[in-house]
Amino acid sequence: MSCVCLQSLKSLLASLLPLAPLGNLRLPPAVETLNAHMASRAAASGMAFNARLALSLPPLPLSLNLVEQISATATATEQLRAAVGFNPSAPGGTSGLSLAVSSLNINLAALLAQLLPLLPLLPAITRLSFALSMVASLRANLGIDLLAPGVALRINALLNLPGGAPAPASRLNMTAVARANAYASLSAAATAFGGPLNLLPSLRLIASLRLPTLPAGHLNLLALLAALLGLRANLTALGLNVSASANLTANLRLALQPLLALPPLNLVTPPAYPMPLPTLNASFMASANAIASLNLNAALALRLPNLAPLTLMAALTANGGLGRASACGSSCPVGSRL
Repeated sequence: MSCVCLQSLKSLLASLLPLAPLGNLRLPPAVETLNAHMASRAAASGMAFNARLALSLPPLPLSLNLVEQISATATATEQLRAAVGFNPSAPGGTSGLSLAVSSLNINLAALLAQLLPLLPLLPAITRLSFALSMVASLRANLGIDLLAPGVALRINALLNLPGGAPAPASRLNMTAVARANAYASLSAAATAFGGPLNLLPSLRLIASLRLPTLPAGHLNLLALLAALLGLRANLTALGLNVSASANLTANLRLALQPLLALPPLNLVTPPAYPMPLPTLNASFMASANAIASLNLNAALALRLPNLAPLTLMAALTANGGLGRASACGSSCPVGSRL
């Protein structure tokens, strides 16, 4: 049994609070331009997509929204299984989830005074974290370091060098792309549940459960904590020191200054495709045909729960150290143990 208690939540919050002022940083318009640029590069990298092969698969009886919901349910189930031992098919397999939710509902209330003033910064913290992820991608894929001194003077030239600009995008049959992606999502969901034959029974079981809920106000607090955790992870991935110190915020502002000083960019960025392009190899086609053989019409009547709020809790438990038994010890209060 692991422990999620007030002490562990306070420790996590204390480690993240020094990063919150970074939400006041103003990102230049060049960051949005670069995000579009990198998206177009990702689209251009999938030009081997075989539309004819995708259209050879039978049309699915499910809407794209339902496919996305099934995929999200499978992903969330995996995350909750890893974080709190969630196992819908086992006796008592939802007890860990119930205890985790009740624990957070009790103990988050004690942190309201510290977290509520920071909620207006949530969108900005999320944007900054996404921008830092893009910085890491540019550094890894193109060798361009947006945190290097003087990069603002060279960025336009660097991005327009051979290999820096995406290849012209060819026209694609978007019906074929959507169908292939739907099969890819359902195949991944089936794998998460142990294979195609387990897909529908698992979805029926999850749809029948009465799962605990988190109040809307607590969801916002969890989203804020998750955003700060993501920001810390992205800063660390870029080699920046996030260890607590008196000058932490000032040092990070200084390290990010080259990014904040980027000038407007003169990039010709073709529009990115709104969805990824799967690789239609033999393994993909075998999985897709196994999905096509199922009675997917049975999924139309299912009312799947929205597990997204619970995955926030799972992410905090897994990435924030809240699931470590040593975090609270034997003094963990009743109702706060998993």
